[in-house]
Amino acid sequence: MASGKQARPRRKVLGTKSSRTRAALVEATGRLLWEKGYGAVTSRAIAEEAGVAHQLIFYYFKTLDDLLVEVFREESEARMERLNEALEAEQPLRAFWDIVTDARLSRIVQEFVALANHNNTVRTEISRHAIDFRARITEVVAAYLEAKGIEPIVPPSMLVMLMTGLGRMLVNDAALGYADGHAEARALVEACLQQIERAEKVSAPSSARKIFPKKRTRR
Repeated sequence: MASGKQARPRRKVLGTKSSRTRAALVEATGRLLWEKGYGAVTSRAIAEEAGVAHQLIFYYFKTLDDLLVEVFREESEARMERLNEALEAEQPLRAFWDIVTDARLSRIVQEFVALANHNNTVRTEISRHAIDFRARITEVVAAYLEAKGIEPIVPPSMLVMLMTGLGRMLVNDAALGYADGHAEARALVEACLQQIERAEKVSAPSSARKIFPKKRTRR
């Protein structure tokens, strides 16, 4: 006789996170994103790249979105680790500039941003990481400039945005084979970094100096 209670659906058991096959799927997805772009990322393409049956993807991940989020998390962790190392360096601004002008890192981020336009799960993960990343670098840059006794003409948060945006533009242009103005832009950044790095530490920020020359008034 039936009990009248509905049987609960069996919960899907996923493969372990320490599995080599799972790691191979994550690595293969990252390679596809880097080499061919997010449009080439399908379950069959991933499986072929990893050398496994495509059904295995859904043994380790509930959905393809979950796999993509895992790839982004691993890339983000590596990026954050590199950022933390850079911020602990003697010249954190220069180390940060090296990160934002890294072609591979920028390309991966761009692919995920493009993917996020069509994927809410990925968009949420990118937004969370971006907030943490920006807050971390802004905090360190602000402390670094204050310790140097330097008062930038823009807030540290905007300085971080400007460096990030310029770095991204240089990388994007270079990928298209366009380099007009690049040498001048890099020279300007280098001059500013050198000026900051030459500044001696002071005890109080009241003697702060501008990192850019004042604009001349027209007569």
